[in-house]
Amino acid sequence: MKDKTRSRKASPERRQEIAIAVLDLIGAKGAKSLTSAQISNHLGLSAGAIFRHFASLDEILEAAVDLAIELVEQSFPDKSAEPKQRLLQLGLNRVAVVRAHPGISWLLLSDQGLLGVPEPAAKRIRALVKRSRSFVATALQQADRARDLRPNAAPEVSAVLFMGAIHALIRTGRRTRAPKPDVVLSTLLDMIFVRP
Repeated sequence: MKDKTRSRKASPERRQEIAIAVLDLIGAKGAKSLTSAQISNHLGLSAGAIFRHFASLDEILEAAVDLAIELVEQSFPDKSAEPKQRLLQLGLNRVAVVRAHPGISWLLLSDQGLLGVPEPAAKRIRALVKRSRSFVATALQQADRARDLRPNAAPEVSAVLFMGAIHALIRTGRRTRAPKPDVVLSTLLDMIFVRP
């Protein structure tokens, strides 16, 4: 437990700190088992202190989901880049953000994650997942129309392989023997695309 003699912070700053703590806790234990006591212990605050900034545990979960969505939204690269470069950047950005906040993975990749948060938040998560799939599909379809994909690399199959690689890299985390994300994603894209 952290030091209980913490200074008072402005509400937006404390709300952000609480949302980050919730993402940390969700990454470790999931949202279903999250309690206000866990949050306050994690932050070294009194149980009542977190409710000076949020009206309920559901509101705290909503803030954590909003933070997760904001962080993931920042991982989308510029759409004007070439499809291969766009996909590589998306993959690297996504792996980095989710490794930094493992609770995002639990929210985005787990059916239990959707069950552990209020329905409006779950709906926003589903929309983000759909946007991610669409981003990948669009890049691969553009590459296919430009004849930049290998003949046996159908966009639908390539999208599954690419998203699967991102998920696998997220799950390997920072293990010492884990393959480097840039190497894995570059290798996969070289297998899908005709040109380097």
